[in-house]
This record gives sequence, structure tokens and C-alpha cells, in this order.
Amino acid sequence: MRTFLVTSTLVFFLVFFIMACSRAPAPVEPVPSLPPDTVFVPTSSPLDVEPISIPLDTLLEEGVPLSLEINVGVEGYYRFFVTSYYHSLAGDETFFIEIHRPDGSVRGATDPTFGNYRVVADSSVYEGPVERAAGIFQLLKGKNIVKFFKKGAGALYLRGLWVEFVGFQ
Repeated sequence: MRTFLVTSTLVFFLVFFIMACSRAPAPVEPVPSLPPDTVFVPTSSPLDVEPISIPLDTLLEEGVPLSLEINVGVEGYYRFFVTSYYHSLAGDETFFIEIHRPDGSVRGATDPTFGNYRVVADSSVYEGPVERAAGIFQLLKGKNIVKFFKKGAGALYLRGLWVEFVGFQ
């Protein structure tokens, strides 16, 4: 009788363990990285802000910033992705972005990696077109000027900019 109880208990726990392990984990939505003092309000209906896609076909060189105008209808935080063409023989392909806002202020990323800027470092790992996260920026309603700055020798071939709304403060 004792053997039966021990065996049935082990079988019960084994079946429970197999059933628990076979369930798919619940999906987890990523949380954007914002400074600790920022209150994040995720977007959902009724306010849907369309992402901004800007095709580019230009070389970015040190000392010659590239300026783009983005007109936004909703003030808030926007995540920037840059598609560029990396090549190991192109030299240092490090860049950063700053925003010239409609009120005259100039801002770097809210998730900086160096001073006030989110520096997107060169990577010799990638070859060819690569989409890289370039930071989260607070844009004001109206015309915002996005300025790209290249650091180091060589040039960076920019292929596109993708901007998506993250939330409000």
C-alpha cells in the first residue's frame, strides 16, 4: 500500500510538471526605455498616431549635418530607427541625432548614452543595410527639425528613417 501511495504521488507530480511546462508563456509587450522620472502613458484607441517613414539616399559625413523636417500633429515621445548601409571598410560610422523643436529649443535623446545624446556606435559586426535604434525623442506639435551628425573618419550611407509614437509625458 505504501509503495502504491508513493508511486501515485510521484506520477501525480510528474503529470502536473509536464502539464505546467507544456503551456505556452503569455506574450509580454516590451516597455520602452525612458528616464526614471518620465511617466509613460501607452497609446491605444481612440488616439492612433501613424508612424513616419522617410526614405533616404544620402551620405552622411563628419562636419556636414543632414537636416530633415518632421511635422507631427501629436506632441509626445517618438522612437527613431535609422536604416543605414554598414561596411567594414567605410571607416567609423558612428552618428547621433538632435532635435530642433518649434519653440526654438534643441534636444537630444531622452535615453542618452553619451552626455545628452544617444550615440549610435559603429559596428563592424554588421555588413549591408541595417536598421538601428537611434533613440527616443520628445517632439513638439508642429515642425521639428531632425539633425544627423556623423563622428569620425569615413562616411555613413543613410537609407531611411522610421519614427514611431511611443507615448505622452
